[in-house]
Amino acid sequence: MTGKGNNPWGERPPRAPIDDEETYEQKVRPAEKAPSSQVSRRRFLVTGVATAALSLTALGWHFGRDFFYGPTSEVLMPLEAMAQDRQGPCDLAVMMDHIATLSQPAFEGRLAGTAGEARAGEYIARLWERWDLEPRGDAATYFQTFAIPPLTLIEDGERARLQPTAGPSNVADNLIGFLPGRDPFLRQQVVVLSAHYDHLGQWGNRFYGGANDNGSGVALLLELARQMTQRRPRRSVAFIAFSGEEAGLLGSRHYVNHASIPLEHMVALINLDTLANGNAEDFIYWSANALPWQDKIHAIAEDCGIRINHQSTDRNSSDHRPFEEKGVPAMTILSNQWLHKNHTVDDDISLINPEKLQKIANWTWQMTYALADDGDNVGG
Repeated sequence: MTGKGNNPWGERPPRAPIDDEETYEQKVRPAEKAPSSQVSRRRFLVTGVATAALSLTALGWHFGRDFFYGPTSEVLMPLEAMAQDRQGPCDLAVMMDHIATLSQPAFEGRLAGTAGEARAGEYIARLWERWDLEPRGDAATYFQTFAIPPLTLIEDGERARLQPTAGPSNVADNLIGFLPGRDPFLRQQVVVLSAHYDHLGQWGNRFYGGANDNGSGVALLLELARQMTQRRPRRSVAFIAFSGEEAGLLGSRHYVNHASIPLEHMVALINLDTLANGNAEDFIYWSANALPWQDKIHAIAEDCGIRINHQSTDRNSSDHRPFEEKGVPAMTILSNQWLHKNHTVDDDISLINPEKLQKIANWTWQMTYALADDGDNVGG
């Protein structure tokens, strides 16, 4: 096997296919470059069953969305108007397509260290390469590889959880993309958007698709990356998809000890996790420390017609925690009803409330620009 070299994909082992592009490109092709020949050569063989499953799910969402919501608009707004745009540019149909794709059986529940999760990582990397995000993983790729122990599934009441076991280690990947800021005086400061893309996997006939946990967070992360490449803020923005969250924040802990973007350059981190179930207006956020930009959280929430309440927690955590332990101002935002059907086989796309997903997309867009584009002081 050759080295990863300058191919942002890296030299990945052969994986099963992820061909959702027909429906996806119908929506986004006018604003994006065609895939490079290098990426095109990385097409993988797919069984007819897997192709049909992915395509029918995506098409089913498109027809249903058009019936209920009408066609979406691809009109791009000037930068000056965005701060005043309550709705934001994030396309709900595109985000729902991502969730439908990532929660399909072809991805095998995205258990960290498995081929199914690797397919999900390649799905993310292929899109980032298309959008010209700079790779900030190992050896000029998007992938930051780390060791992960074998995992087993433990039934814990109504919910399941993963537990490390003895045996040979596997490998998993964080993915890191970078969008340099347009202001030469501020671009060294970095706002980080993150989400974990792993879930619980498939165990016999029990399939844990993880549509809400955390297909919803990854879908929003991807759509924000797509839109921000067309509307570059003054500060730089890093996009990180973590693996190993379900096994104990393994990917984010690895990152803070092997940071490809220095932690001291990070002025804020917003982690997106389990966002889109329950009533449309209510969210919570976790942060152990007072944030220098805390007032912005609530002001923008009010503007977007949602409520975001702080919740202290000792038992539950997410990938913001290793960063705040290192001094980075960091938070995780979640649905206030995130525990409903969490870590069960019922976490499928029927659990997603599209209105809620759109509202948190609007908030995250405005919040990110408040941090990355406004003023000379992030805390101001």
